[in-house]
Amino acid sequence: GVVYPHDVDPAVREALKPLLDHRREQAAVLSEERYREFSGPDGHRPGERSSDFLVRHGVAPGMPVDPDKTPYYLLLVGDPERIPYRFQYQLDVTFAVGRIHFDSPEEYARYAESVVKAEQETPPSREVVLFGVRNQDDKATTTSADELVAKLGDPLEQKFVDWSFRSLIGEGQATKSKLGELLHQAEPPRLLFTASHGM
Repeated sequence: GVVYPHDVDPAVREALKPLLDHRREQAAVLSEERYREFSGPDGHRPGERSSDFLVRHGVAPGMPVDPDKTPYYLLLVGDPERIPYRFQYQLDVTFAVGRIHFDSPEEYARYAESVVKAEQETPPSREVVLFGVRNQDDKATTTSADELVAKLGDPLEQKFVDWSFRSLIGEGQATKSKLGELLHQAEPPRLLFTASHGM
């Protein structure tokens, strides 16, 4: 589902059309009702709380999601001035919510085209890198490296046998310079999962 501000620029909706048509096709595999756009009078209204938005669309706040009434995955389109973070966080209690915001319809169009292209092409790389920082005397990074990152590899490798997995954990492996190399190599990993502090 897509939630726009009530007065969204029609050029933004048009720019996102290739991506939204793609999402509509994906949802229709299960049910035509699994895709929905909320715009105009159905869109987010100024000052509206998520509970008011949901009630307006026949959904009881706090109840389990019925994806045939309101899609579980919701994309907010617009900046936090138009659709506040508070609305997003309230909605995110029950739904899986993301957001995109660009300054121009052209940027929305480039985004839409690149996502569709990435999903329709055969990925050049099927590599997943699990990157776990472990800082000395830091319980948080030690725990996330040992209890999260280190334990992800084996179950994922067993489930996704046509992908390759590489774990970089702790000193000497999960470093800032190594992260830079991964991001800037000629063929970066298809998926990079990181666990660390801040930036």
